[in-house]
Amino acid sequence: MIETIKIVCNGDLKVGKTSFIKVFIDDLFPEVYQETILCSIDYKNFEIGNKKFKLQIWEDNFGYRGCFPNEKRLIENTSIAFLIYDITNLQSYQSILRYCNGFFNEKTIVTLVGTKLDIVDLDNSKRKVPKEVVKENSMLFGYDYFEISSKYNINVHNCFLKQISKLSLINDNINININNDKNNTAFNNNI
Repeated sequence: MIETIKIVCNGDLKVGKTSFIKVFIDDLFPEVYQETILCSIDYKNFEIGNKKFKLQIWEDNFGYRGCFPNEKRLIENTSIAFLIYDITNLQSYQSILRYCNGFFNEKTIVTLVGTKLDIVDLDNSKRKVPKEVVKENSMLFGYDYFEISSKYNINVHNCFLKQISKLSLINDNINININNDKNNTAFNNNI
């Protein structure tokens, strides 16, 4: 029997949730922006060692336009939650903070994901969310923290694979290569 792992990706509009998901599922960066109007659900069959999983990946805009007015229902049975913000947009980071203290079940693996690393890599003055602040908050809440670029597939797979490997469903003795992102040379997978 294939086990289902429910993954929720939350964040403000235009932070890169859809790109994050599409790069992981299809290894394809969507060049044209298409707003997610309602919650979307994507699926990916996944195998680690001899275990097979069906990943059910939910995308939500924090109840934007009443998309999912009962957010507690959205997170029921969630195994992994990615709180996604744009590192060039401080407001997007402030929006995810309300979900950092007791919102998710204590068994849910919660991860802070800063997107658009490629923009900051070209011009650090565009960074509006200081790494030190996110690192401090991630330690405070016991969450992992990643900075990614979906456009160049930097740390996207690492982020998913590291969190999937943490689940108690997976045998700790399985060796997982989390360094399969295309351009994973200049960045640490966990900051």
